[in-house]
Amino acid sequence: LKEWHRRAASLGRYRPLVDSALEEMVQDQIVTRIWAHDYTVWKPEPDEIANRLGWLEIAEAMREQVEKLAAFTESVVADGYTDVLLLGMGGSSLAPDVFGKVFGGHAPAAGMPKLAVLDSTDPGAILAHAKSLDPARTLLVVSTKSGGTVETLSFFKYFYNWAAEALGTEVSRHFVAITVKSTYLGLVKY
Repeated sequence: LKEWHRRAASLGRYRPLVDSALEEMVQDQIVTRIWAHDYTVWKPEPDEIANRLGWLEIAEAMREQVEKLAAFTESVVADGYTDVLLLGMGGSSLAPDVFGKVFGGHAPAAGMPKLAVLDSTDPGAILAHAKSLDPARTLLVVSTKSGGTVETLSFFKYFYNWAAEALGTEVSRHFVAITVKSTYLGLVKY
């Protein structure tokens, strides 16, 4: 960012409700409990919560990967990709979409590929991406924590066939996966 832009907002009639909720969060030590990985902030049982709190330490964990990520970015640019299409559902795609909007992925810096995010099973949305992108210049990112999200795997199959039709045996060079190592996608090496 070249400069900061101040924004003003007013909660209007919702101000008392927000103030009350914030006061309750302080009294219940919500932030402290979240950082302590206390799943009871959300549910009485740890199911589907305890294993989803890795985001709390992700910044520290990713520091070790900065050089690898920079090298990967350089290779994407050097390989001539002009577009990146991220395929995912929910958090696997919504966070990248927000980051793209915040950090300029949708209007990238000179020489960097443009980011698009597919988080919709609407056939029109899928076809719009397929029609607007050049398979030879598009990197497709399959993003799914579980590795088994039906919608994301369906996107993968569709866009793999779309790219294979245009690129033949070079198709695998146009795909990367973001997932947990132990998932099917995490184990596949093209």
